[in-house]
Amino acid sequence: YTSGSTGTPKAVVMSSGAVVNLLRWHAMTVPGGMGTRTAQFTALSFDVSVQETLSALVTGKTLVIPPDTTRRDAAALTQWLHEHHIT
Repeated sequence: YTSGSTGTPKAVVMSSGAVVNLLRWHAMTVPGGMGTRTAQFTALSFDVSVQETLSALVTGKTLVIPPDTTRRDAAALTQWLHEHHIT
């Protein structure tokens, strides 16, 4: 569910084939493979987080989740990415 610009929750439907195609494209386009450390940047309540999470996990990457306070502060996020060896 997402509220978009209306503030009212509404369902977002995506076929399984579309998700598979998106994940296949990510695997071919986004650099890194097994063992690569990637950040879960989008809030888990946002629908895009599903693609971030699945893209990392189906390609064998390590998904690392920063605290919300870090994610909202550009300087803190930059430091966090460096400290956690996010590629």
